[in-house]
Amino acid sequence: MRLVICGGGTAGHVYPALALLDSWPAPRPDITWVGTPNGMERAIVRETGLPFVGVRSGAIRGQRRDRLLRSAGQLTVGFGQALRALRRLRPHVVLTTGGYVSVPVAAAAWLLRIPVVVFLPDIRPGIAVRAQRHMATRIACAFDAAADHLDSDRTIVTGYPVRQEFVSSDRETARKTFDAGDEPLLVLYGGSRGARTLNRAVAARLDEVLERCRFVHVSGALDLEEMRARRAQLPVALQDRYEVHAFLGDRLVDAFLAADLCVARAGASIMAELPAAGVPAVVVPGPFSDQRANAEWLVARGAAVMVTDDAAPHELVPHICALLDDPGRRGDMARASRATARLDAAANLVELLREVAASEG
Repeated sequence: MRLVICGGGTAGHVYPALALLDSWPAPRPDITWVGTPNGMERAIVRETGLPFVGVRSGAIRGQRRDRLLRSAGQLTVGFGQALRALRRLRPHVVLTTGGYVSVPVAAAAWLLRIPVVVFLPDIRPGIAVRAQRHMATRIACAFDAAADHLDSDRTIVTGYPVRQEFVSSDRETARKTFDAGDEPLLVLYGGSRGARTLNRAVAARLDEVLERCRFVHVSGALDLEEMRARRAQLPVALQDRYEVHAFLGDRLVDAFLAADLCVARAGASIMAELPAAGVPAVVVPGPFSDQRANAEWLVARGAAVMVTDDAAPHELVPHICALLDDPGRRGDMARASRATARLDAAANLVELLREVAASEG
């Protein structure tokens, strides 16, 4: 079996597909990844040893007219590149996991009559998924609520695949890697690109936070030096309780497993990885995204509290401190979070891909 996986732009469009690798029974298919030539997915995928093919793409939402024209040109070029790549690779099925790069690849596969499985990781489908829904053989949804937004009899709920480390690793070992001891551990993760609103809201009142916990801060590269400078201003005793990183890579799994509380954007990966680790959260949906529906889903299940982006500078730290001061509430939220986990999601998506490849082949 030959499989092409296409997704990019953020880590949340990459890791669910990579999670399939550990769940695929032998023999594993020949897999090629298609993504943007200079996107973050290229480096992540290359570490796995999978072949990578670059296809140009461009953003659509939130662009000025001149940039829309440029994006349209990039999508047209990307469509031609995708056609050539798929003709050469001859996959039995194409899996798209999100990002604008998935649109020209899905269109090329549809034109070549190659079956396409579209994976929707969020509650509410974005522009890229909506553009692909009529080209899809099947649409795999991470959550039941997502299927309500797609008027299609081709949807199936598989869950959101998470990395095997969430199952095979343990909390006690993870906490030792961050010297957490018996203290609460706070993790702030603004997504694979970081989140300036979250970073600065916490930096402004960092002393209050560090009086209550140890703090692992994944700031993203853009704000790293600013956060390091803020750390240098702290008393030495508080500096020892605070570590800041641009990225954590594979250590992010340990950080989530070790955490007593996580502050994060409400991206798709958070919807699955925090429940897999059983972590309560304060979620701040991005202002120009489909994340609010994700955040509301977690809040409705008692797994998170939500702070809006415009309220974060004033309200984020008080919510963090209130939860750090209330272990009973954190415990209730952790149990609620864990109850939403779907640890069979990778196996479900593997089964769907094999079925589609066999029935269409």
